[in-house]
Amino acid sequence: MKPRVYAAIAALGMCLFVAILLSARPWAQPDQRVPTCQHRQPVANGKSAKGTPWTVAVSIRRNERKCSSWLLGFEFRPDQKPYRRRWEAALSRKTPMPGSFGWRWGIPAGGHLPNDFTISSRDEYEGSERVFAGAAGGSVKYITLAMSNGRHMVIHPRLPSRALRERFVWLRNLRYFVQYYNLGIHVRKVTVRSSNGVFTIRGNEGAFEKIGLTGL
Repeated sequence: MKPRVYAAIAALGMCLFVAILLSARPWAQPDQRVPTCQHRQPVANGKSAKGTPWTVAVSIRRNERKCSSWLLGFEFRPDQKPYRRRWEAALSRKTPMPGSFGWRWGIPAGGHLPNDFTISSRDEYEGSERVFAGAAGGSVKYITLAMSNGRHMVIHPRLPSRALRERFVWLRNLRYFVQYYNLGIHVRKVTVRSSNGVFTIRGNEGAFEKIGLTGL
């Protein structure tokens, strides 16, 4: 057999090998093994009236060794940016500022908060301000805060963006809210109005919560 024929056969064999290698992708992790129950997603950010930046993030992680059930996490964090030194930013990530808080709730794998989830919130002192923040169910229309000075404050919880809700199913029945106000008063009770009814919740050490029963 002529050398040119050998060279052609060798080249053809190499092309077949490369094609098989690219289709198999042995270096890539199979799609079914990619963890789908471990993610943290910022959903909102802003600044208080006195300029304190804040962030709301929602996350999921496995509730067991496998992904057969999930934990849905909610996190509210004020911040002290801009940082003068790099170590200040690293310290802030490990030691959040006063007013930071978060929760985790059990949800079905591939699911979201149940329809009867109502509210989980805190009234927190944060330096020169106070903040009332947390999560509400997707059916909640608005929240009325009864303040210690006799006044009332109305909050309209907001949905994460449509793009995020379409991408992450675990965001589809959750609303968030962040309301800063001046020192000297605090929240005494909360009235939640939703398509499921009207609920009044009194605080327990700054926490106002009615999470429902189904799915948690």
